[in-house]
Formats: sequence, structure tokens, C-alpha cells
Amino acid sequence: MNNDFTDVIVVGNGIMGALISRKLSDAGLSILVIEESAPCAGSSGRCDGDILSQTKTNKFSMELTAWCVNAYREMEAELDTDLKFDQNGSLMFVTDPDLVATNEDRVRELANVGIHAEALTGDECRDIEPRLGPVVAGGVYCESDGAIYPPGVVAANTRSARGNGVRYAFGERATELLTSRGRVCGVRTDRGEYSASTVVNAMGVWAPELRVTGFPELPIKPRQGILVVTERFAPGVGVNLLEAAYVTNKKKDDFSDTPSFAFLAEPTMDGNMLLGSMRRFAGFDLEVKIEWVAEIVRRAAEILPDIVNVSVIRSFAGLRPWTPDHRPFVGESPEHRGYFVAAGHEGDGIALAPATAEIVVSQILNAAADPIIVQAGREFGVERLFA
Repeated sequence: MNNDFTDVIVVGNGIMGALISRKLSDAGLSILVIEESAPCAGSSGRCDGDILSQTKTNKFSMELTAWCVNAYREMEAELDTDLKFDQNGSLMFVTDPDLVATNEDRVRELANVGIHAEALTGDECRDIEPRLGPVVAGGVYCESDGAIYPPGVVAANTRSARGNGVRYAFGERATELLTSRGRVCGVRTDRGEYSASTVVNAMGVWAPELRVTGFPELPIKPRQGILVVTERFAPGVGVNLLEAAYVTNKKKDDFSDTPSFAFLAEPTMDGNMLLGSMRRFAGFDLEVKIEWVAEIVRRAAEILPDIVNVSVIRSFAGLRPWTPDHRPFVGESPEHRGYFVAAGHEGDGIALAPATAEIVVSQILNAAADPIIVQAGREFGVERLFA
């Protein structure tokens, strides 16, 4: 056992671990971060970075996303860093004219939580994004939506945490939570043991791999996604584009490894375009097959006809941490005092990272939190594993 006692051990240095360790160190606690690979090497570095209110499926998740948008802006000020948060809006469209009427319902849902959005005809969609083809029948434009650069967020928070004295053990795999009489006392890794009174499991899709005696296995499954990156071109798309089927696919729980596709396109800060999206359950497989890339590009050409001469320069796969009820597990175990989980966000990890960090930090510090964070702690609590 390493005799250097640490207040909190955070396992994982993706966006969850980076935000949690920084905020805890800001409060004066001693922190050790254990990361098997490198910062942002997992899901946080293999995603699109979207922060979209209008893809959320209930009032609370819309409100919480709006809270996180403000939290990211505050984070930029706190860290005095440009996090590349581009609120260029999102346009979610339908191609079936019979579904255009449903756009008004989505606008009302967003308005009910104070988020401004507009229901648009197909021609009005093309006024906002001229590259859209005639197949687009109508859509909803939400001006406050956007995307952030996750590696930049992780780097900025890690840099600040290092300045606070946070220590890092990279290339070291945490294998087991150490407990005594129902209380956390440390972590075992493939290189030794570390003492701490509090441990945060922020391991994303790998969260179930941390052995915890008496704790139900976390029902987190990796769900593969693929993104395609185009060459730089101008003028590129100016907003985040996605079809309504994206939300439908997100809620599908088909455990076959047959991929499902839905159009997504967004500009990058360097003038490229990200194209997607695909979902399939295939374990930890990160293979990218050419036929999947071809399907993503084919669908993109239907929606954006004049990009047929734009070249694809690369593609990559990432793993989303899926859960059965489509809610993350965030908070302290009722049976293991000092053990916290912050994982299972599927495609909403970047959008909900500030709220996740706030839940964990406020619980560890036993500090007051905004009412919406308190509610999120109840919604996402790990107690439901013991029900």
C-alpha cells in the first residue's frame, strides 16, 4: 500500500475525470488521478462534442443541458481559456412532409424551459443552410445549441488541476476498489495500491471493469459510433445539422451488431466538416468498415447535394457508454461510503459533463448546489442499482 494518503482518487481522465479533479482541487482537496492510457484517449476524444438541447427527449434533460451551456461559459472565464465553444445553432430536420407538423411540438417543448427555437419550412431551412437539398421538408432551428472541442476542455482542466497540485498516474490500470467495514480505503492497480477515503469511478465505458465487492455490476455497454471528416472547404456548413431520426436511433435498444444510420453534419473550427452518424453494439470494437463510411457519405450527399466533390480525409470510431434506462450513473454508492460513480452518459457526456462534475463535487464536499443539480443527483443516482 502506498503510504501517501490522498483525499480523493479519480479514476479516468476523460472529460468527467478532468472536470471533477479540477473542481475538487479548487476546493483544496488532495487528488490523485489514475488513467490507464492518456488524457482524453477514450470516448471524450472520439466524439463530435455536440451540446444540443433539442435532441433531448424530456423537459428535465433540456433544462439540464441549458444549465451546462451556461456552466461552460463560466468555465471559460474561470480558466481564462478559449474552450472553442461555438454556439452556431442546430437545425434538426425531417424529410417526410407528414412529419413537419411535429416540429411545432418540439418548439413548444423547448419554449417551456426557456429555450428559443423556431419551426421552419423546407425553404426556410435552406435560407439558414443553403447547402441543404430539396429532400428537407422542414425543421427546428435552435440558436443556443452548438459544439465544443472536448480535448481542449480536458487539457484546460487538467492544466488547472496540475497547478493546484493534482498528481497523475498515467499508464496505470485501476483494477479494484479497496474497502474496510463498508468504507472506501483506496484503490488497487496493476502496479500497486493507493490509500484514499474517496474514489470516483469516471472510467466511461470501462467503468464496470473496476471490481467492487458487493456492488452490482454497472450495466454500461459500449455502443460504437463512427464519424467521417472531410477536407477543408469554403463556404462550409454554418450550423449543426441532423435529421430527426438521430433521436430515434439514440433510443433504440437493438443489441445486434447491425449498424443504424442517421444524418449528422457539423462544421469544425478548422473548416472541415464532421459527418455521421452510426450506432451499433459490438463490444469494444473500434473497426471502421469502408461500407459504413460509404453509407454515411451517401446519406450526406442526399441531404447536401453539392458536397459530392468534397473529399473525405479520415474516419474514426468511438464508444458511447450506453445504459438500459438511458440515464448515467452519478453519485455515491449507498452501500460503499466514499465510492462515487460518474459514467454512463452515452452520447450526452460532453453536454452533461459540467452537471455531472457539480453533482459529484457537491456530494463529496457536502455543499449546497443549485436545485437542478440536486434533482439531477436524484435522477442519476446509483441507488437505482440496488432497487
